[in-house]
Amino acid sequence: MDKFIILFLLLHLNGFGQKTTSESKQTLNQKDLQRKYSDKNKRVNNFTPILNMNELRMGNADTAEVVYINDGTKSGIFRYNDKNTRSKDDSSMVIVVGKRRYEREYLSIKPEFFGANANDDKDDGPSIQKALNIATERGLKVVFSEGTYITSITLVPKIVVPGPVFAYRLTLEGAGSGLTKIKAIHEQDILRMIKGQKSFTGRESNVLIKDLELDGNAKAAHCINANHIANFKIIDCKLTGATQSNLKIGEGISENFGIDIIRCYSGGKSVNEGHNNAGVELINCRYTYIDRLTTDGSKFGIYMDGSDKGFITNCHLEGSKVAAIRITGTGGGEHKISNNMLMPYVQYEPSAKFDGELFGLKIDGSKGGGSANIIYGNIFIVPDSASLPIKTSLAKASKTLRANPNLIISGNLSSAKGYLIGYDILTNKALIQTTSGQFREGEGITQSTTGGVATIGKIFQSSSKGIMISGSSDSNIISNNQIRLNPTIGIDLSSNNNIVSNNIIEASTGVSKNGDFAILVGNIINSKNSIALKNMGGKIELNANQFNGKVIGLPDTK
Repeated sequence: MDKFIILFLLLHLNGFGQKTTSESKQTLNQKDLQRKYSDKNKRVNNFTPILNMNELRMGNADTAEVVYINDGTKSGIFRYNDKNTRSKDDSSMVIVVGKRRYEREYLSIKPEFFGANANDDKDDGPSIQKALNIATERGLKVVFSEGTYITSITLVPKIVVPGPVFAYRLTLEGAGSGLTKIKAIHEQDILRMIKGQKSFTGRESNVLIKDLELDGNAKAAHCINANHIANFKIIDCKLTGATQSNLKIGEGISENFGIDIIRCYSGGKSVNEGHNNAGVELINCRYTYIDRLTTDGSKFGIYMDGSDKGFITNCHLEGSKVAAIRITGTGGGEHKISNNMLMPYVQYEPSAKFDGELFGLKIDGSKGGGSANIIYGNIFIVPDSASLPIKTSLAKASKTLRANPNLIISGNLSSAKGYLIGYDILTNKALIQTTSGQFREGEGITQSTTGGVATIGKIFQSSSKGIMISGSSDSNIISNNQIRLNPTIGIDLSSNNNIVSNNIIEASTGVSKNGDFAILVGNIINSKNSIALKNMGGKIELNANQFNGKVIGLPDTK
């Protein structure tokens, strides 16, 4: 009997019949926690209070080391720092409670911490700038929410490494592809990083911009403007609506290194449906890598000045008004341009960016340099000259005259008809798309509906070229490309020592050469006006080509 009593007592002492820990655990909601810690005399040991900022300032956390702030977009974890005795309460990163200072714990910074709201029409610029300041100081990224942020100011990240390097540390990341937009309501740049040192170029920078749409809103000069910078990456971004160029890197005498532009889109439309100067503008940039960029419109899809050793690959550059790719400037060269779709065309463009010549690729070495490029595996879709508008100037133009494809203009003498697809009022430059007949220099024109009148000045007949290489841009390899739609000239070589091989060319004049030496091998050339090859000077070697048209200049053939 005594043994049973002892066994019962042992079981009782070891918790026989008690509830398990999981069964006895209680769950406290936010109100319970707030009620539990509203008494300042209670000491917080094992629980994290859930408060708003004002409740924390009132002392409701007592001596809790960690507090969760539940305060809309400013929510997050704040921890007491006994070593911080000087920071001010900014309602964002630091909350002061008497002599205690609670600092936000974070792995990234959100503009919402400083009052931004991506879902209203209020100015978020100052809040975003504060987020940039904190992020660059502490080496963290700025993460944007889904929605549209409005900014009335240029966003300028801090330089975090002093001279002579002047380096940036910056990561900006949206909520996902097509989900986050930053929209300008001012006429400067949306994002600007141009404080680098000219002599040492910010080579230690590390900049990443990802999953953001920057909208110039036909107001901002540039979506992004950077200079003296290195290690710059922009990935899965959309840039639209800038008045000058959407992405600009470099200015004047500068050095920029390691520029990566990957899976981005640039839209060229700007003020009053007119187009800006460039989707991407690169000045004195070295080691540039552009992959799967899509551009629609702009005077140039990609414009490079003084840049070298760049890769442009797998891009779709459409609707450029002068050239899909333009490379110029002193020095530069050694680019590899491969597997791109280049489709320049004019169409309706009221700011009249088209200047009488249209190019798929134009490499201009007139300032020296631009040599040793590889142009491989591209498709050039370049319209013939007959489909292009004529360039002219208008005198005595009435104020009602405007570019509009639905408003017919008629020649008073020629009875020719067409419409203005571009008209720059400041320079009187006009682009006339002819639909019938042929306009004459000096004749008057009248526009339907508006009654606008003007007098046509000198007329410049338009031309188009798939590839043009000129000046000192020597020693290029042009191979395995296709040139379609019968441009005026398929490949125009006005430089020396080029190799043209295994291309398929449909053009009025297939290849026009005016340099010291060239090799043509394995090309198929179909000439619309019966000139497959025109050798205007120097020596040329031909092997295994198929020419459907005349070959002119064979006396100079080696």
